[in-house]
Amino acid sequence: MNETFFISDFIIHTTLADGLPYRYLETSIEYHGQVRRLTVFFNNKSDRAKLELGKKFTVSGMLQDDGELYGLILNGATIEE
Repeated sequence: MNETFFISDFIIHTTLADGLPYRYLETSIEYHGQVRRLTVFFNNKSDRAKLELGKKFTVSGMLQDDGELYGLILNGATIEE
């Protein structure tokens, strides 16, 4: 299911995927009345390059919700301009 979220407070994580750095973010949001952790994975390098602490933006992508006990995952996310 495609969802859109406003992100204002987040942590940037970096990992190596195929030997190259890959940036993604983690934040907390209110979703259906509960505070849930949200991990956002971006499709495009250009969107990953826009990640800066203190910045605010809107992201959209395919939401994965495996239940209330687990964090949410936003796959294939893009930053809305």
